[in-house]
Amino acid sequence: MKKVKCPKCNHEWETKSKLVLVTCPSCQLKVRIKKEARGDDLPDGTHNRNYVQSSKAGLKGINK
Repeated sequence: MKKVKCPKCNHEWETKSKLVLVTCPSCQLKVRIKKEARGDDLPDGTHNRNYVQSSKAGLKGINK
């Protein structure tokens, strides 16, 4: 579980959420969770999201 602190009301709580934003249960402010705390990266250094690198354009797109 990740410990989160609201910058507005200083309320602290723990969450299991893997989302980027969580809602403070005290003041309802959307609080951003740090990338390291969300667990986006896998142990081998690869990214957990469904992105694919385009070799021609060099742009990232969602892999469906």
